[in-house]
Amino acid sequence: MGNQNESSLKQKSSKGNINNDINDSKTYYDIDEKTKTLAYNLEEELLSKFCSEFTRDQLYFEDVPVSVKNFDNMYMRTLILNGKELNTENNTKKTLIMLHGFQACNLTYYRMLKYLGKDFIVFCPDFLGMGLSSRPKVDFANENECIEFFVEVIEAFRKAKNINKFYLCGHSLGGYYAGQYSIKYPQYLEDTIFLFSATGIGNHEKGGDPNENTTVGQKLVFKGNFGAFKMKPRMQSFKNKFIAGLFVNNKCKSRYDIPPDEAEMVGKINMAYLDYPKDLDDCIYIIFKYPIPTMKIPLEDLFLEKIPDKKIVFCYGEKDWMDKFGAKRLASTKPEKYKYYDIKNWGHNWLVESPIDATNIIKSELNIK
Repeated sequence: MGNQNESSLKQKSSKGNINNDINDSKTYYDIDEKTKTLAYNLEEELLSKFCSEFTRDQLYFEDVPVSVKNFDNMYMRTLILNGKELNTENNTKKTLIMLHGFQACNLTYYRMLKYLGKDFIVFCPDFLGMGLSSRPKVDFANENECIEFFVEVIEAFRKAKNINKFYLCGHSLGGYYAGQYSIKYPQYLEDTIFLFSATGIGNHEKGGDPNENTTVGQKLVFKGNFGAFKMKPRMQSFKNKFIAGLFVNNKCKSRYDIPPDEAEMVGKINMAYLDYPKDLDDCIYIIFKYPIPTMKIPLEDLFLEKIPDKKIVFCYGEKDWMDKFGAKRLASTKPEKYKYYDIKNWGHNWLVESPIDATNIIKSELNIK
């Protein structure tokens, strides 16, 4: 990942021209207040129904203000557990930042929180341009610019919350960005990094078929340059959201092996996302290598070169469609530094479906009983 000139990221005005005025509201998409209120209320409803063991002083959402590169006046919608204990004199809890993946949000981790509450201060932010965070207007010229932007998003969040040192966890695409962050900013990280079902680890010139566990449908999506991703704007354009609602709710019920009432609630929140402006999920077009489901800049070699003093824990579902070859090679090459787990009977979303497994791995690796 090369160094990038901070002015190289392009901000578009509503007419599509370059706009360098960092305080101009046209550097991001406006979000309708009614839409935002509906989405926020649904988040709160989910917490009240399925995270009732915590008070709202312990578990809450916050719009964390951040400035990234040439973008000011942004915020990252964040699910926070025990955040008011951060930097207090008697705090003994460890600090953990957990990053979501592609077409996901901070609620990726809500089912883990009841197992983490005793020992951790937890921050689960929505990336800028995703979930319920601000929607900056930004173009990336290449994969380096894209990676640099999201790494700086993580760093901006750390600064905004005045976090001195923390453990870092990322799922799927969030795992890739967590890995890239650990390369640039290792000084802010504790000694262990958790990459759950992370994409973009393996250098496939070293062997392994990245399509080994992909389904026929997933292969078609990759060959079509994520053509299925274009379904979202089509669904946004429906005047009658009934059809879109059926699709999203059924998708959530089939995607996650969780109780139907929870899946329905998650589906409602996903429906609320459809009313938000254009997101940055389409950055996947820039950093992925087609038609192979992998990154143009894999982490495998970078880890060996750049971060010699951290332990990296890789965890994948046994039925995960993510490529595991790079993680397995690292674990076999240097088992004292890289650890690999296969989570039995689960697929890519195993930490939603079996949150206790994910939590037990974190606690075990950090010697927490």
